[in-house]
Amino acid sequence: MMLKKTKDALNDCKRAISLDPTSIKAFLRCAKCNFLLGNLSEAERVYTQALNMDPTSSQAKTEYLQLNQSNDLFRRNSDQVETNEG
Repeated sequence: MMLKKTKDALNDCKRAISLDPTSIKAFLRCAKCNFLLGNLSEAERVYTQALNMDPTSSQAKTEYLQLNQSNDLFRRNSDQVETNEG
């Protein structure tokens, strides 16, 4: 149920961006939805766009940092699994 709502929210954000490509709020929500859906590279791309639009956005900076921390944690865990299997 939650997954469907997140996917619906992502589609809504994409529509909002197409209607107003200057809406940083729509970009941030789109990035957050991608993050929640596990689309980490797309989330990073959209956060980068948001930061290019408004480099002073504290929300964009905070969420981009959280994304990078999650990516780092994922990589470390993946490396540990590979080490334990090898």
